[in-house]
Amino acid sequence: INNFSLQLAEAEKAMETYVSYHTFESIDAYYSNRYKIDEYIQTMQKRPSTDEVRQKEYIVYQFSRSFISYSMKAVAARRGNNTEDLNYYYKKTLDCYNMLLSQLLELNKLLLQQNAANYEKNHDRILSSTQLSFTFFSLLALLIFTFIYLTITSLTKPLVEISEIAHRVSKRDFDVPLFN
Repeated sequence: INNFSLQLAEAEKAMETYVSYHTFESIDAYYSNRYKIDEYIQTMQKRPSTDEVRQKEYIVYQFSRSFISYSMKAVAARRGNNTEDLNYYYKKTLDCYNMLLSQLLELNKLLLQQNAANYEKNHDRILSSTQLSFTFFSLLALLIFTFIYLTITSLTKPLVEISEIAHRVSKRDFDVPLFN
């Protein structure tokens, strides 16, 4: 939206300069910016919608097309030295440009609100995912430690028994139970 707004401002400024001074640089800048605007509006919503953001984007699309149309007619009138048409289309272009800027601000506001809502949803998901992950890894760690403890105990228990019997035999206690 910001790049689009800047491109519109550049196109309007170049058109205004061309209307006032009739220079090659200004008309070249106007056409260059106009084509960039065309590229931007190709990505916009081209049909009315029930979604508020998409509807606002459609309105911006329509104002953008009107801005281009009126500015082209103003440039053509300037080239033809038709002062009456130039004044009419130049005024229409400026009116359209001002309405377009206000619509862009509203679209930007709607997108900001939508992004804030999406951020909140994602933030909540991340928190619950983090809590779930922490719980899962805690249970997994407890399970692993329990498994390791049981494995070590099952390996060392017979060794402890053999060690105790060996210790009793070393003290000349031969009344030890036999074991497998």
